[in-house]
Amino acid sequence: MSRSSERLNYDRLYQEALSDPKLKRTAVELEAALSNAREAREVVFDLFQDLDGFSLDDYQPFSDISSGMDRLVQFLGAAVADRNWRLVKVDASTYDLVSAEGTQKKRFTLDRDTATANDAVDLMGLDHPLIQQELGRWRGLPPEQLGVALSGNEIGTTLLSLWLVETATGTQEKRVSVSVQPIAVRPDGTRVPTVERQVGQILHSSVATVRALSPEERLSLFASSVEPTLQRELKHKAGNRDGGFSAELIGYVELVG
Repeated sequence: MSRSSERLNYDRLYQEALSDPKLKRTAVELEAALSNAREAREVVFDLFQDLDGFSLDDYQPFSDISSGMDRLVQFLGAAVADRNWRLVKVDASTYDLVSAEGTQKKRFTLDRDTATANDAVDLMGLDHPLIQQELGRWRGLPPEQLGVALSGNEIGTTLLSLWLVETATGTQEKRVSVSVQPIAVRPDGTRVPTVERQVGQILHSSVATVRALSPEERLSLFASSVEPTLQRELKHKAGNRDGGFSAELIGYVELVG
């Protein structure tokens, strides 16, 4: 912009100011600016309130979902085994659900594009009706059927409990996260983190022929060690965030030997 045009602009502003000697228009514009500033401040405040408890650890990259899909395949295969049904691998991303009579009940794929292009193939996922049905069926087992005694493989006598935890944040827009929390303790109440980190391997251990604890000892250990340890663990994970949590026992493993 040239100096002459700048001069003209300044002259125009000066003339407009002279035409409004009481600065009424300026006052209106200033009030509008202040109102916008107040609204912006409130929006920013609410934004940071919503982010109170935000953690990058809750948002892991989703580029590799193979491990999660593998667990889903393993779950479905194990879930239908009590009915003598089988989940048969056809290729790297295709599985057939086969009944006890050998009839194909359903064909699943792990590839979304394949499921979209072929109506005869279902995409395997947590929201699939059959997966939801099996999750509900196994979660609905009575407490007396949740326990099993397995060989400790030199770990020593240990009580391993598995809890389904639902955690709710205390923000204006309620958010709920679901996770599985293992708690492993010895008969003296000592926590065993190494066992908690090896749940997947431990669940494939051989069944033990004896039990390590009596019913009275189990109840006492739950009251004195397992439940207090679970409470401390959940409070530690929650930190200073408002909200609450609930925990439901979904598995009990008694390691023997």
